[in-house]
This record gives sequence, C-alpha cells and structure tokens, in this order.
Amino acid sequence: MLEDSLERRIEELRRHLRIESACCEGAKNAIKLLQRAKVPDKKALQEAQQNVNESSQKLDLIRHSLELHRQQLPVESLMASELKM
Repeated sequence: MLEDSLERRIEELRRHLRIESACCEGAKNAIKLLQRAKVPDKKALQEAQQNVNESSQKLDLIRHSLELHRQQLPVESLMASELKM
C-alpha cells in the first residue's frame, strides 16, 4: 500500500518534471526569438530570463524530490530501477 502511494507520487512528480521542462524550453526559445528581434523588447526578454531561472529552480527541486522518493522504494522495484536511468 505504501509502495503504491509512493509510485503514484513519483508518477505525479514525473508529470510535473515533463511540464516544467517544456516551460523551460519555451522560455529559452522565447529568449532566442527576442534576441533576434530588430527592436529588442527588454522587458519581455527579462521576463523570459526570469522564467528560465524559475523553471530551472523548480526542475532542481522536482529532481531532488524524485530522488528522495526513489530511495524510499524497495531496491527490486521496477520504478526504482527506471528512475536510476
């Protein structure tokens, strides 16, 4: 039962990791586009850079949480081995 709730939480964290990764990539793409503009929008560029910083911090926290949860799983757990990759 505990293992099931751990696995559900891990799946939830993995979903958040995918979403936040996409947000971070989107902000990086926005920075590239804004830097290429003939008339740079400094405010938009600052916002995009702030979004990258925030997303990077969130990704670090999610990865850390995933690692902590992985350590609670039994060694023989399939999910534990998947997370080591």
